[in-house]
Amino acid sequence: MPAKFKNNATGTLAASINSSVTSVVLSSTQGTLFPTLAAGEYFYGTLFNTSGSYEIVKVTARAGDTLTVIRGQEGTTAIGFSAGDGFAQRLTAASLTNFAQLDSDNTFSGTVTIPTLNTTDLSASGAVSFTGTSVMLVPKGTTAQRPLSPADGEMRYNTDTGQFEGYQGGAWGQLGGGATGGGGDEVFVENSPTVTTSYTLSTGKNAVSVGPITINSGVTVTIPSGQRWVVL
Repeated sequence: MPAKFKNNATGTLAASINSSVTSVVLSSTQGTLFPTLAAGEYFYGTLFNTSGSYEIVKVTARAGDTLTVIRGQEGTTAIGFSAGDGFAQRLTAASLTNFAQLDSDNTFSGTVTIPTLNTTDLSASGAVSFTGTSVMLVPKGTTAQRPLSPADGEMRYNTDTGQFEGYQGGAWGQLGGGATGGGGDEVFVENSPTVTTSYTLSTGKNAVSVGPITINSGVTVTIPSGQRWVVL
């Protein structure tokens, strides 16, 4: 949820507010001085008066001159303000804290939000670390949708085969699928007994399966010249 900013955004209240309202109405046309907010975006604003009282609020939506706010932010207390009192977008501690920062090891700390980009490629240099406990979605598509000019190290999920695959040494190959077993054993390499999708052995590769193997009607297994598929 990115913060939004606008230079010299200052206005006045069109009407008095008490300590509990969550809508602030600015004087006519002053709303345009402040950021336009899409869903999930926000900015921090400060209410203030001539007696020196102030309150920081989080603005979560703006419709014309009307702001939707969360009161009493950053240790301030929600209080009443009068028509004509000031409202401004000022740089607050939370505004800076929410930005990701590089520490002495050139590692990002804080929250890093990567917006959706209107592009087909995104490149980053250096090491990239994901330390959360959620997931990472890798590219996926059919065999026909593989990149036309792949490079070693690329990986994707093949929706035709239902497997993760990587490109190495001039060919696509399945990722994972190594031997497994109880505890730390690596003994059993399992394969399905039925071929349900047409498949061509990778160039220069042989294959082995434990049978019996059934090839479904209309499905073709292509073994290039000079290669072998051994069914045990």
